[in-house]
Amino acid sequence: MSQKLEIVLSDRCFKALTSYCETNSQLPSSLIEELLSQKLIDAEPNQNQLQALENRLIQLIYQTINSQLDLRVGETAKYQPKSESESAQAIAVTEYSREIHQLQIGDLVQIKDTDSNYFNQVMQISKVGMIRATVITPTGEESFLKRDLRFQYP
Repeated sequence: MSQKLEIVLSDRCFKALTSYCETNSQLPSSLIEELLSQKLIDAEPNQNQLQALENRLIQLIYQTINSQLDLRVGETAKYQPKSESESAQAIAVTEYSREIHQLQIGDLVQIKDTDSNYFNQVMQISKVGMIRATVITPTGEESFLKRDLRFQYP
């Protein structure tokens, strides 16, 4: 079933249409019908295909990231030290954790030296506040900013 449609084209579009039809020996109506079907009818599945492709790529990215993480975790778990010094170093690395630890009374902390970026003394906490913590030192109790304290794992 075909319908009749009248289209008003600019001179430039009409010249381009007629020259293309002459060179390809095609009727203008069939060319317009083909272009409209590509643009209107076939465009919707292309959008769905693009969305499906995008979703698949996202899944592949997540799978790749997870597999890389599993490989790295597996490498550290399967690591076998060759000598005693390497095993001691491996134990020291695995024991150190970068977790944030809420300071509590009785915890051991290292105190940052005021003149440098090094932590030198290990003391016990006696009081804990919002910003400061009080530590028992050989000279008595002293208060330090929490940022100057580092939790010492037992």
